[in-house]
Amino acid sequence: MKILIIGATGMAGSEIVKAASNRGHKIIALARSEDKLKELKKTNPEIELLIKDVFQLNKEELSSVDVIVNAFSVRPEKAYLHVDLAAKLISFFRETETPRLVFILG
Repeated sequence: MKILIIGATGMAGSEIVKAASNRGHKIIALARSEDKLKELKKTNPEIELLIKDVFQLNKEELSSVDVIVNAFSVRPEKAYLHVDLAAKLISFFRETETPRLVFILG
């Protein structure tokens, strides 16, 4: 299974990357920080890196993944961005059954 993990370098995201990798899934790790992604790759060398602002994702980029795990995190005063991102992701796949979306909110 091919899994895109949004917020892959955060506390939850990095653990999800590790668990999914240990289960043999192909991982695309998405985050804004190239340095943090490179650090993550040192302990998970098989993952693919995607350095990008999550709000710049488009439907075509997501068409090859089976599951999207959203471990996106923001400061409390920007919590509304969770809703914005969820709406964006859901709109891409409203009329299809794949990929599956999983939201991790903290």
